[in-house]
Amino acid sequence: MTQTPTPGPVPDDAEVAPGTDAVDAPDEALAASDSPDDLEDADAVVVTEEVVSDEIALVDGAVVEDVVLVEEVTVISDGDVVETALLVEEVVTVDGDVVADEVTVVEDVTVSDEVVSDEITITDDEVVEDVVTVHDTTVVADVDGDGELDVVEETELVEHVTTATDVDGDGVIDVVEDLVVLEEIVTIDGEVVSDEVSVLEDVTVSEEVVSDEITITDDEVIEDVVTVHETTVVADVDGDGELDVVEETVVVEEITVVTDVDGDGAPDVVEQVVVVEDIVRVDGEVVSDDVTVLDAVTPTDEAPRPTPRPSPRPRPVPHPPTHPATPASAAAAPAPVAPPQDAAEAAIAATFGSVDDEGTVSVREAAGERVVGQFPGATKDEALALYVRRFLDLQAKVALFEARLGAADLSVKEIDQTLAKLTEETAEPAAVGDLDGLRARLEALRATAAERRAVAEAERAAAREAAVVSRTQIVEQAEKIAGTDPSRIQWRPAGEQLRVLLDQWKEAQRTGPRLDRPTEETLWKRFSHARTTFDRERRHFFAELETRNASAKQVKESLVAEAERLQTSTDWGATAGVFRDLMVQWKAAGRASRADDDALWARFRAAQDAFFAARDAQSAATDEEFRANLEVKEALLAEAEALLPVTNLAAAKQTLNRIQDRWEAAGKVPRGDVQRIEGRLRAVEAVVRDTDQAQWRRTNPETRARAEGAAAQLEQAIAGLEADLAKAKAVGDARKIADAQAALDARRAWLEQVQRAAQDARG
Repeated sequence: MTQTPTPGPVPDDAEVAPGTDAVDAPDEALAASDSPDDLEDADAVVVTEEVVSDEIALVDGAVVEDVVLVEEVTVISDGDVVETALLVEEVVTVDGDVVADEVTVVEDVTVSDEVVSDEITITDDEVVEDVVTVHDTTVVADVDGDGELDVVEETELVEHVTTATDVDGDGVIDVVEDLVVLEEIVTIDGEVVSDEVSVLEDVTVSEEVVSDEITITDDEVIEDVVTVHETTVVADVDGDGELDVVEETVVVEEITVVTDVDGDGAPDVVEQVVVVEDIVRVDGEVVSDDVTVLDAVTPTDEAPRPTPRPSPRPRPVPHPPTHPATPASAAAAPAPVAPPQDAAEAAIAATFGSVDDEGTVSVREAAGERVVGQFPGATKDEALALYVRRFLDLQAKVALFEARLGAADLSVKEIDQTLAKLTEETAEPAAVGDLDGLRARLEALRATAAERRAVAEAERAAAREAAVVSRTQIVEQAEKIAGTDPSRIQWRPAGEQLRVLLDQWKEAQRTGPRLDRPTEETLWKRFSHARTTFDRERRHFFAELETRNASAKQVKESLVAEAERLQTSTDWGATAGVFRDLMVQWKAAGRASRADDDALWARFRAAQDAFFAARDAQSAATDEEFRANLEVKEALLAEAEALLPVTNLAAAKQTLNRIQDRWEAAGKVPRGDVQRIEGRLRAVEAVVRDTDQAQWRRTNPETRARAEGAAAQLEQAIAGLEADLAKAKAVGDARKIADAQAALDARRAWLEQVQRAAQDARG
């Protein structure tokens, strides 16, 4: 066996043995290809040959060689096998000359894969992508064993539909569905033998905030947000050949607690707890239900922040004495200063200050030493502690702003105001501590504040864009209403919808972000123009409606007058027809105003009812007169129905004729009973008539004559066949005996049927 990679088709100038079909063989083998250029477009063609038999014999002094080869041709394109052909070639040579070269295609398999469509549909709240891929496999082989090649085509249509839906209209995708549908079509020689459609996979993913509750107290804000993530997969997950429904529901509850510990109106502690419940169901049965606490943190503990402190309380401040100084022993001792809460921070801050003998307190800064105040009459530690306390309070403000800048939702205005205030307070504060470090820390916050400001500006710009889109949608809805065909619009619901749109516009102006003046004016002009157009068309429509109503009122008044004139008529049939015509004209006249139309209809209906009531009264009196006739006819019906079933046709016909004569003589019956009793008599007449027809068909002389003639012909034919059978038996010809016997049996069977028909015709 050899493998010969071939870069393409056999060259036109290739040498071929005389009388062979070596060049035509690939074309015949690849007859089922999608294109005659498959070989030219292929990356490679691999041909595998194997000699399965090689017989040499000497016939009449000539050397006869019979070689049978099996070839497997594989076409590779883009790294994939697109066609495989199996051929059998038999070459017969006599003394080296080829006398026969036959190539037979045993099997030819062609595979193709193509994306035939990829459509994306975008609406206001949905994006749908529909991708259809076709996998074609064509097999040319003798599948039914009849010695002839069959073409078996298997087409797989794989449709992959992805739907992304914005359910709540917030511009964020809420539900994503992924559906894969497979259709398998198998044809043999162009005839569809199977067509099956199955769902391979159906995945739906949705996310929805089902609740967002905020509870606010004096010193605490609690937000409880519950989000539900749902994923539904319809697929054969257990390999049993049946689709399973796997549902995973993830409920995420996020609780955020913001606490104002010191009552200064600014949040001091932010705590967050996230609880996740994961529920998995298979075919409606819960297989797992896990609850996990993902996070329970207090951001104030994560970042190094000073412990929140109470706001500074009033402390004793030294003042010059208003009376002559008393001896030192009699002087009142100054009130002690409460020590700072954080002794370590206070000790570090104190290293940046100094106190002289007169109680003057100074702080060391990069620019030099600066006097911050004087506390006479106190110890150096007490004097220094007062100004250290002021530094720690100032440091706490900076730390609080840093924390709020990272966690709280501060507005740009509040950020700028706080920065300006802290910059002013840290410029030359009367405090002792690392003021240079505090200013550097505040300066670093400016970069963070700038980022927050940029984010806020971006959010504000995005909010403005969203507001423009929302306002534009309001305007477009109003323009759509105003552009509706006046003959098809429902004015009251449309007017109500326009009022709702106006309320939405006002609400957007009141609570939404402000738009730039040109944009808002342009949108408002469009919205106002739509409302004006709607009002103008509505006034025009109702003006025309008033004209039509007046015309309809005039026509209906004439119809009412005619109906009131006819209500006393006693020409029941003709007048009833006129009333029907009046009703047709009434419907064609159209509607007047509701009040006029209802009043005119009441008069028309009263006249109509008066006429038909009088007719019904007359009919009732007439029916009472015909009541005795009804009793007579019901007795005649009893006699007629007693004739069924018909046993004596002649007697039944005579009796029925007498009953019919008496029926006509009995006269009319009440109107409501006419159809009932006439229908019963007609049924009896139909049975007698059908019985008479059946009797006639059985005793028809023509039918009997045809049957007797056919019987005579068959008897004559039977006599001839009996003679032929006797002759065949005499000569012993088995074939003629069998033919004559078969023909004789058939004629005798026919004769029996004809004789039976003739007997039936004679009665």
